[in-house]
Amino acid sequence: LIRPENKRKKKAQEMRDSLKKGDTITTIGGIVGKIVMVKPDTIVIETSDDRVRMELTKWAVSTTGVQSSGDINQHYIQVLWLILLLVI
Repeated sequence: LIRPENKRKKKAQEMRDSLKKGDTITTIGGIVGKIVMVKPDTIVIETSDDRVRMELTKWAVSTTGVQSSGDINQHYIQVLWLILLLVI
């Protein structure tokens, strides 16, 4: 029960550590943007063609690329499962 969760956390951390300029990411809040700067604990993304920039912590990155609705549903299932495990 704990081993799969640890593997998932490790995989997510490796993905966040490998972020680089030019990557398209989706945040845990559903914001999609292109990375324009990478700092040790944060990234700066542009969210549209009019160059709106936002600075985010790396832990706020959910996936690289744009999530489909099926991916989002799977993400919510994983979050609910984690909450359930924490409550028990």
